[in-house]
Amino acid sequence: MESVKTVAPQRWWHLMPIIFITYSLAYFDRANYGFAAAGIDKDLGITPATSSLIGSLFFLGYCLFQVPGAIYVQKNSVKKLIFVSLLL
Repeated sequence: MESVKTVAPQRWWHLMPIIFITYSLAYFDRANYGFAAAGIDKDLGITPATSSLIGSLFFLGYCLFQVPGAIYVQKNSVKKLIFVSLLL
């Protein structure tokens, strides 16, 4: 049986790629919104106030889904949350 000292570093080697990919996708998502928001006014004729509202709603979605997601993970499984999130 493996000791606890050798299992802990192995967990990091399994978790770090997943964490890196998730963080990278979240960064690209925010960056793409920033690029789109810069040109959306001209292309679609949206006013700056409407563009600000769209941005606020976009980031409000992050807040509204992260808190229930964290509560769900504490009570249930992370795997199920990720599976459902990927399906959506």
